[in-house]
Amino acid sequence: MQIVLQFNRACRPKKAAVQAIKDFEIIDRSKLEKSNVVDIMQANVLNSIGRAQEAEKLMIAAIIKNPLVVGPYADLGQMLATQYRTAEAWEAYSIARKLQAQHPMLESVKAIESKMERDFPDFF
Repeated sequence: MQIVLQFNRACRPKKAAVQAIKDFEIIDRSKLEKSNVVDIMQANVLNSIGRAQEAEKLMIAAIIKNPLVVGPYADLGQMLATQYRTAEAWEAYSIARKLQAQHPMLESVKAIESKMERDFPDFF
């Protein structure tokens, strides 16, 4: 419950996000069975306030802890895409698809692909 509260707080303005990051950092992850979930939430908050490098490292750490969860790959792909690192973003999306092609977090990727196929048919 505490983790969810921190994430919800982080969805507010930057000041709240900064406080949420501080709160995330004091959580003793060694006592959590699924500490990767905290890493994912903290990474998304970091990314939301422009701390992309830290966010990327934390998201990769979450993936290493549990490489079978689709969400971190989708989130990482989105982070990389917004940095115009498209080849790396598509690699992350491809891994997510291999895990669960119909996962709801991949709907936006499917929409982008459909639009690209319509707008640039010669490339597909």
